Amino acid sequence: CGVDGSVVSIDAEVDAGKWVRPVGFDIKVGETLVPAGSLVGPHEVGVVAAAGGGVIRVHRKPKLALLSTGDELAEAGEVEPEASSGRIYDANRPMLAALARTSGVDDILDLGRAPDEPGALAATVARAHA
Repeated sequence: CGVDGSVVSIDAEVDAGKWVRPVGFDIKVGETLVPAGSLVGPHEVGVVAAAGGGVIRVHRKPKLALLSTGDELAEAGEVEPEASSGRIYDANRPMLAALARTSGVDDILDLGRAPDEPGALAATVARAHA
């Protein structure tokens, strides 16, 4: 080996085909390259490109709106509902938000609670579409 200015020379002999991998060495015919439901990042794009794929069909991450309904619901952290009031803590909305986040949903619109009144419920749902 030697360097002469900007030229590097390698004098070692190399057998023809020594560093060439045969077709199908890294990817087999019919092999799943990127399983359905995978998050597509640089690695997945590279694997598909290495196999000659030009298009990856994807879906956007879901958006989620959460709304609890009912006059009986109290927000966690509020004063404890009296047993005789018939009120309960709203556990489902925060639980569903946490479940969605652990499932990869980042875009969550928390619409809070709506009372048992059709007009108020309609107004709250309309806010989700705004």
